[in-house]
Amino acid sequence: MRLRILDDGHDETATKRVERWQVSRGMRAPDTVRLLSYRPEFLGRAFDEVVREVFSDRGDWTEGELQLFATFVSRRNQCPF
Repeated sequence: MRLRILDDGHDETATKRVERWQVSRGMRAPDTVRLLSYRPEFLGRAFDEVVREVFSDRGDWTEGELQLFATFVSRRNQCPF
């Protein structure tokens, strides 16, 4: 089921966030990005905090290695990220 509100129901701040995402990647923001921007109090902020915490303790991995790993996994999962 696709929520139509994710296309045009964002407030001004969230709309700008989604637009920046799209410009930086040259593609339409996926629904997951739109959902997290639309209802940050529902999941977005908590999810963002967890991701930041997980990636802040990266051991011996460089930023580039983490990005390469994420790209590889996303590609294997046929994810556009």
